[in-house]
Amino acid sequence: RFSGQIIRGFETNGIGPAETNGTTTEQLGGNYYAALKFDAEFPLGFPEELGIQGGLFYDVGNVWGLQDSDASASSGVVGRSGSLRHVVGFSVLWTTGFGPLRFNFSKALKKEDFDREQSFDLTLQARF
Repeated sequence: RFSGQIIRGFETNGIGPAETNGTTTEQLGGNYYAALKFDAEFPLGFPEELGIQGGLFYDVGNVWGLQDSDASASSGVVGRSGSLRHVVGFSVLWTTGFGPLRFNFSKALKKEDFDREQSFDLTLQARF
């Protein structure tokens, strides 16, 4: 079952089917996922040797297909069929000696009440 981060703007395992009892929500993941990501990078006006660029992104995606017999029988499960989530954001990309760093600032345009948003994340890409 897939439960990772498929689009920016949400926590890992932050979208898809969830079980809720009114006070707590547990993300359940799903058997299927789809994501489409658009990225554009551009200079920010810093000297080129600093390795700092800007970026804009738009992500759309979903996790669905919960087929666990215990969870699918539960009346507290929401988001079984799923809906597309839409996110826009701005990135600062910095090429360092450790590898490229990416600072993402995002805003969900379309989400569900039970989703877990994340407006900032930092990634480090390792290159071998």
